[in-house]
Amino acid sequence: MPNRRSFLKTSGALALSGLLPQVSQATSFLPSLAAKYPPFGIQTYTLNFMLNGPDVDTKSVLKQIAAIGIKELETATGTATGLYYGHKPKEFGAMVKDLGMTWIANHYGGLPRTRTTPPSAASGAVGAIATPPTPGRPTMPGGPRTNLAENLQQIVDEAAEGGCSWVVCSSSAESTMDEIKRTTEIFAKAGEAAQKIK
Repeated sequence: MPNRRSFLKTSGALALSGLLPQVSQATSFLPSLAAKYPPFGIQTYTLNFMLNGPDVDTKSVLKQIAAIGIKELETATGTATGLYYGHKPKEFGAMVKDLGMTWIANHYGGLPRTRTTPPSAASGAVGAIATPPTPGRPTMPGGPRTNLAENLQQIVDEAAEGGCSWVVCSSSAESTMDEIKRTTEIFAKAGEAAQKIK
């Protein structure tokens, strides 16, 4: 019997696949309508079921995304294949550009959250972790997640290398005043680092 998470993923994918071809056709037949609205984009995290896996052909998946009219991408960290879906940032950026899309943003975590007791992997809860993480270091297949607190310069440099315009913080620890202060400091440093590469 499917759990809630798999049901929501499957339902979302079906809804998206049914809607986007119609939207794409509508914009091709109505250029004046398309001109009034910004290009369609997608957060690739919603397609992790397509992009995550050891044998995934990233370019093939990107072609499918482009074929339904998507013009802009926001990518996500924490995938099973690593950052940029197993590619170097410059290589991934070139694939996106070659398909007529724009790599708008990539999102990362900010200050890692610490947990004393991880949620049970068997619970099916969002964010469930199969093995207890090292305190302060969220885990994923392949090791700790890249985050703004510990990998800021790498993140900024790789965004510039790949032609990615924005770095987005998807979440950050903010349970205490100290965590809020540290998160704010990370954002200030990120802004300074980004200004230097303009």
